[in-house]
Amino acid sequence: MPVHDRDSGPTRPPVHRTRATAESGDARQVAALLAGQRGMSPQAVQRLQTAGGNAAVTAVIQREATSSLEEAKTALAGGDLAAVRALNQRLRTQLAQNQLTPSEDLRAALAEIRHTVMDQVSALYVQGRPAADVAADGANHTAAVEQTETQLNSQLTDRLDVLMDGDPQFRYEHFNQTVQQNVFAALRLRASRRALDQVGHGDTAEPEARRVGRLPGDASWCGAFAFTQQNLAAGMDSHWVPLMQGEGGIRGALAYQGATSNPWVWAFDHWEKLSEYHTNHGSSRWYEAIGQAPPAHGIQPGDLVLIDNAFGTDPDHITTAISFDGRFLSTVGGNQGSGRGASSVAHNHAVDLTRNPLPTDVRLVEDGKPVRKKDPTKTKETRVHGVGRWSVVDYEQHIYRTTTEKPTAPPTAKELTSAS
Repeated sequence: MPVHDRDSGPTRPPVHRTRATAESGDARQVAALLAGQRGMSPQAVQRLQTAGGNAAVTAVIQREATSSLEEAKTALAGGDLAAVRALNQRLRTQLAQNQLTPSEDLRAALAEIRHTVMDQVSALYVQGRPAADVAADGANHTAAVEQTETQLNSQLTDRLDVLMDGDPQFRYEHFNQTVQQNVFAALRLRASRRALDQVGHGDTAEPEARRVGRLPGDASWCGAFAFTQQNLAAGMDSHWVPLMQGEGGIRGALAYQGATSNPWVWAFDHWEKLSEYHTNHGSSRWYEAIGQAPPAHGIQPGDLVLIDNAFGTDPDHITTAISFDGRFLSTVGGNQGSGRGASSVAHNHAVDLTRNPLPTDVRLVEDGKPVRKKDPTKTKETRVHGVGRWSVVDYEQHIYRTTTEKPTAPPTAKELTSAS
C-alpha cells in the first residue's frame, strides 16, 4: 500500500551537524549540542561516549535530528511491519511519559502510522470479505463463509497488531468513517477467531474469562468469555467489564441506558456525552431484537448474539457471531454444556434465522404469578433473541465521568495516566 503524506502538524526544523562535529571526541561540544534538544547533561553524554564511543553519540544526534513524523513515514515506506510496530511501541512509550503535553510531532507520527495502516487493513478487508447474501439459494453456506473469513483474518492480524499498539485514546480513529468501519469489522473478526480457538480448551478458557472479565464467585461466565475475546484480540476497554457480565447489562449499555452506560467522555479538549461522541464518530452502539429475519443492521463476525433458551422470553445466554451467510448464523459461546473441558466452549451449529422459533414462556405459574420453575407441560425452543454491537470507541481507552451535570474541570493527571 502506498504511504499517504499528510500535514498532521508542525515538525521541528532539522538540526544540521557535520560528521566532524559528531566524531570530534570533544564531549563538551557534543553535550552542548544535545542539551538543547534532549536536556542531557554533559555527564550523561560522557557516560554514553564511554560506553559506546563516538558512534553511540552520533546515533543519538542523528535520531534527534529526524522528526518522529519523518521517522514514521520512512518506516511505513519500508514496508516492514515489524519495524513499524516497534516504532509505534516506542512512540507510545514516549506518549505515556508526557501525556499532559505531548509534542505535535509525536501526535503526528502516531497518527501517520495509524491512518496508513488502517487504510491498508480496510483495503484488504474489502478485497477479502465474502460476498453478501450468499444464502439466496436457501442452502447453509456458513462453513464456506467461515473458511473465507478465517483466511482473511490471517492476512490482517499483523497490521491489527500495529494498531493495537498505538495511542490508546485514538487507537482506531480515522477521518474516513468507511475505513474506520472496515477496521472495526476486521477487529471483531479477529476476536471471533480467538473465541473459536478456545473450543476444546474450556479448562483454560474459563479461568481466563473469569480473570479478564473480573467475574466473581461461580457466576455464569458466558458474558465474561465474550468480553475476553474482544479485549485480548481487539482491545475492548476494561471499563465496560461490568456491563458485559450479563444479558441485562449488555442490552442496557447498547441502548445507552443510565449514567454508567452513557457517561461523559473527555473529547480531547472538552467533555461530551458518550452517545453523542459515538454518533459524531460514525459508530453508535445498537441492539436489535429479531423475529424470523436477520436484523436490519446485518450481522458480522464478533457481534454479540443473545440467546433465549430457558424459562421466560428474555435472553439468558451470551454468544459471539462466527459466520453469517445472509440467512444462516453460526456462533461460539462459553459456559455451554454440562461440565468443564471441551463442552464448556462450543461452536454452535448454524441456525436458520428465517425459522427462528417464536418466544415461548415455559415458566410455571404459582398463585397467579410466573416463577423460575419450568412448567412440565410446556416445551421451550431455543431461539436467537437479538444481535448487538458496541462502538469502535469502546475499543479505545478513554476518560469517563458519570456525574449528572457536565464536568467543568479537565482530566486529572491520574485520569490521563489511566488512559495511556
